[in-house]
Amino acid sequence: MRDLVLRILGSEPLRDRPPVCVDVGASGELPRDWRMLAPHSICVAFDADDRDFKVEDSGASGWKRLVKLNRLVAEQPAESVDFYLTRSAHCSSTLQPDIAGLRPWEFSALFEVERKISLPAVSLPQVLDELGISYIDWFKTDSQGTDLRILASLPVNIIDRIIVADFETGILDAYQGEDKLFSLMAFMSTRPFFVSDLDVKGPQRIGRDSLESLGSLDRKYIGYLLKKSPGWAEISYLNTFDEEVHSKRDLLLGWIVSSIKGQHGHALALADRGLRKDGDQLFEECRRASVKRLRRRYPNLALRAAKSAVSRLLPK
Repeated sequence: MRDLVLRILGSEPLRDRPPVCVDVGASGELPRDWRMLAPHSICVAFDADDRDFKVEDSGASGWKRLVKLNRLVAEQPAESVDFYLTRSAHCSSTLQPDIAGLRPWEFSALFEVERKISLPAVSLPQVLDELGISYIDWFKTDSQGTDLRILASLPVNIIDRIIVADFETGILDAYQGEDKLFSLMAFMSTRPFFVSDLDVKGPQRIGRDSLESLGSLDRKYIGYLLKKSPGWAEISYLNTFDEEVHSKRDLLLGWIVSSIKGQHGHALALADRGLRKDGDQLFEECRRASVKRLRRRYPNLALRAAKSAVSRLLPK
């Protein structure tokens, strides 16, 4: 499948309009799922906390073009916005940590504010316009409480043609006035997307006083000793492609992205649609590749059937 993906990425529709990946809150590594796309794609990555981030605009980084910006992204541009630098760089936010809400949780110390600074803020539409970019294919944000408002700041015609959108959004009270999972899901239910993946994660519910009252061994292994509660979720949306605005290029890239996400049924549907609409045999190759990928599960299915048959034969 890799050879087919690379041929599609090098084809005329994708050369003329290369994939655009946007990462808001990009401290740490860029998503692993983007690696195959990188040599043929443009990436725009933002992080306001530069303790784990370098600023560059490069075409020699493994990407067709990589723009990494130490910029605060907000729903509207502003000359000065408060930004809270926390003990963990990955918890820094424009929103003040909710101390009372965090107090009962094991990881509350990560949100301790080391200092508050003021930064100018840019909006995502403003930056895209300055870079001459008019569309987004893969949108990823982990902005610590402001994911929904940043997405919603984009024009509707850009939002509705995003192919995949990845979020890490809160469930428990970590920031004051944050965008929660339920609000994001309510918004996305009004747009042409479906949930592809949902991975709920969280901390242990134990306050600092109770934690410090335990022995050193208990504290060291508290993550294994206590049940985790839902605290935040990594949620991924794929475009349904129900609208008729999508081009041959979009269908080909949609097939790639759906395949990367393991949504081979959706990828198959996009290949069938492209074949009916355009007739390009590249879509037939995509179709065959999707069928091959879904049939790879047959050995596991046979093994499960065999185990079930054996269990029925064994005495109760």
